[in-house]
Amino acid sequence: MGADSEFDPVLEADERFTLRSRPEIVAVLRSLAKQRSMVTVYFDQGREFILTTILAVNPDFHELVLDLGADTRANKLLLQATHLEVVGYEGRIKVQFSANHAEATVLEGHSAFRMRIPGAVLRLQRRDFYRVQLPMGKPIKAYLQPFAGRPDELHEAHLVDISCGGLAMILTTVDFLMEIGQV
Repeated sequence: MGADSEFDPVLEADERFTLRSRPEIVAVLRSLAKQRSMVTVYFDQGREFILTTILAVNPDFHELVLDLGADTRANKLLLQATHLEVVGYEGRIKVQFSANHAEATVLEGHSAFRMRIPGAVLRLQRRDFYRVQLPMGKPIKAYLQPFAGRPDELHEAHLVDISCGGLAMILTTVDFLMEIGQV
């Protein structure tokens, strides 16, 4: 694990991004399962990990079921670990939680891991508004008119993403200046 690793204990996280409501936690975990999002389970103080997916979320049994990783040796080591960090992405939002251990189980005839549903989940969405990426194959264009200069002059821009808080665009000309907050 290098210094740029994603292994980062939830305990050090900003409380604004920590979910503690059981229904919210179950909803986020179910979303990860439904999206078949890859999650990384780190253990042995971040020196070992497996890539897996969440197969099932069973709140009635307080359990989360994960698929086995591809590496048999790492799967065996994970079962011996006393601290696990699980990191995944719900869309582009980082989701992270801790578990004390995992145990072997079987789901629909296939070997798997199970662990307790966590009491806290870090859902690190740093933006106030979700940004929607626009298709680059069929770019949406905007035509901007500068405040100074010729009033009939238009500059073409391609929209990159958009949210309730603003948008990002690429201008095709270099002689057009805008200031932050300019409408």
